Order: sequence, then C-alpha cells, then structure tokens
Amino acid sequence: MNITFLYWEECMSHEEAQQRVRQVMAEENVLVPVQMVKVETWAQAEQLQFIGSPTILVNGKDIQPPPPGASFALTCRAYYLEDGRVSPLPSLELIRRSFPKMKERAKEKGFNFPYLFDESQAVAQAYGAERTPEVFLFDKQGQLRYHGAIDDNYDNPGAVKDHYLRNALDAALGTKPLALATTQPQGCTIKWK
Repeated sequence: MNITFLYWEECMSHEEAQQRVRQVMAEENVLVPVQMVKVETWAQAEQLQFIGSPTILVNGKDIQPPPPGASFALTCRAYYLEDGRVSPLPSLELIRRSFPKMKERAKEKGFNFPYLFDESQAVAQAYGAERTPEVFLFDKQGQLRYHGAIDDNYDNPGAVKDHYLRNALDAALGTKPLALATTQPQGCTIKWK
C-alpha cells in the first residue's frame, strides 16, 4: 500500500491538505509511509500527470479522479466536495473513503502486521531502502537475516516459484536453513523528499 502526496509549493493549500491526510490516517489507524513529491517543472507535471496541487494518490489512484481531458500543469487544484461546493482542499470524507480500500486489501491478502507511517523517510533511509516493497527481516537478536524481494514474481502472484520472505522467516524461526540472505527488491523506486 502506498500514499503519494504531490504538491506545488506555490499553492499554500498543500500544507493543510497534508494535515488532513495525517488526521485521517491517525483516525483510521493507517500507518503507511507517505511519499511526498514536490512538483517543480512543467515537464515534471506532464510526466506525473499532475493536474494541480495538492494531488493525493492511494495505491497510484487519485482520490478524486480528474475529468477526461484534464490538463497537466503547475497550478492549484480544485476538489468537488460532497455538497457540490468547490474547494482547494479535499474533504476529510473524501480522503477517508480512499483508505478503506487499503484496509480491504490488507484484509484480503491476510496481512497480519501494522503499517508504518514514515513521513520523514528517516526509517527508510536508515535501512538503505530503495524500493517499495523492500523487505528487511531481523531476528529477535536484531540481526538482519534477509533483505530483498518478497518473492520471485512481483507482477503475478499466481506464478511465484520462490517465496524468498517465507523461506527467510522459516530460517529465522529455526525450521529450515537460510538459502538466500539477499535478493534484488522489485517495485517502484522510493521518491525521496
């Protein structure tokens, strides 16, 4: 799961929108890193399909998808609120509605671990993370036992042949020897602040 917060510094509403995202995350107990992306050039706006500041993406999807034919530009964004008004900020409810999908996916996939809200990116930087997802498995003594991908097929869970993380967990629990301590992480690169 990921949240990407794209903003243009000239639109002052991004600071309050960021506070709203944090508020909803706290209320919904969603602890996931937020990738902050400062959009600074027209070329970057075009590349990121940025329709205005702030734009909030949950798992790559805009919390309020833009209308067909929307222009990409360095500009302030308008959100359409539940009561029909237009606002430079997404409502708390609009943000909140996007998070249950994350919770549903976690439940559907059987995730039994908490999310980490690493807004400053200090944890990711301390580990040397470069991608998401990227696994760092430590044993109870705090020794790094495995670092890398979850399995051998990032794109197709049905085609997985090697369960790297599962094997590393078995090794950490002492039920099997550790075959691989490191694999190449697959996924999107982390967008650093």
